[in-house]
Amino acid sequence: MTAGYKVPFHNRVIRRIFRPLFRLVFHLFSPVTISGRKNVPSRGGYLIAINHVSTYDPPFVAAFWPVAPEAVGAVEIWSRPGQAQLARLYGGIQAHRGEYDRRRHFRSSAMGMGAPRV
Repeated sequence: MTAGYKVPFHNRVIRRIFRPLFRLVFHLFSPVTISGRKNVPSRGGYLIAINHVSTYDPPFVAAFWPVAPEAVGAVEIWSRPGQAQLARLYGGIQAHRGEYDRRRHFRSSAMGMGAPRV
């Protein structure tokens, strides 16, 4: 992401609606205990990497994280009914596992991120 990145307005609105709604749903269907929240930085950039075992894990993290995180998911999610609509509404980013993203490479080299010289 560049310094000028901003989440599109419609995704910000959806996140403000969906995050509390998902929290409520999770609380209704199971006991929820959050621990270690004090270890989350209050500002600055960081990466959240979850090794999830269920389809419920990513929405759970997105719903209960202190701020609405950007979400990256396998491209296969965008072809699954239900998951595809939620990922699009949230503003998820597709990840093509095992493939090299040339556009991202050239964007980073254009920004002076130390790309190899040809």
